[in-house]
This record gives sequence, structure tokens and C-alpha cells, in this order.
Amino acid sequence: MAGNHHSYWTPDGNTVSLTAQERKELAAAIRAKIERFQLTYVWLISRLSDEGLLTDKHEMSATLSCSRIGPKADKILRLSLSILDTYENTFMAAKIT
Repeated sequence: MAGNHHSYWTPDGNTVSLTAQERKELAAAIRAKIERFQLTYVWLISRLSDEGLLTDKHEMSATLSCSRIGPKADKILRLSLSILDTYENTFMAAKIT
């Protein structure tokens, strides 16, 4: 199809694979923070997109259930937790002031 260009994610050269246990721990931390702050996965997927990492609800679900593994899944987990940590720090700072 002419004009139908897709941008596929490729890992950068600095990717270090997570262990199965690390994936489970990151996924659990992400689910806990999403619930604690009453956020949605749509919100998180949008923040990932803002950071240049495109995903969708199916890929996110498979990544959080640890049924999808690999460099992109590891990047989704790491970046998701980083986004949620930043949200938490901003939220806590706003509560203190």
C-alpha cells in the first residue's frame, strides 16, 4: 500500500534484558501505582506515547501479565514505572505545599 508507513519500535544499543522475576516485580509495582493514584491504562499508554514509545492496550496487557517478553516489553515496564514514579513525586510535592 502506497503511503502506508508504520514506525516500528527497535531497541537501542543499551538494552539490558530483565529477568522473569524483575518483570513480575515491575508489573506488580505498575499495577499498584495505577490503582493507588486512580489512573487508567489509557492515561499511561498516552504518557508512553508522549515519550515516543507507541503501544496499545493489548500489548500493555500482555506486557503486564508477563506473557509478552523482549526488549520492547522491558522498555514498556521500565518507562511505565519511571512515569508513575514521576507522577507520584509530583503528586506528593503538591500535597506537601
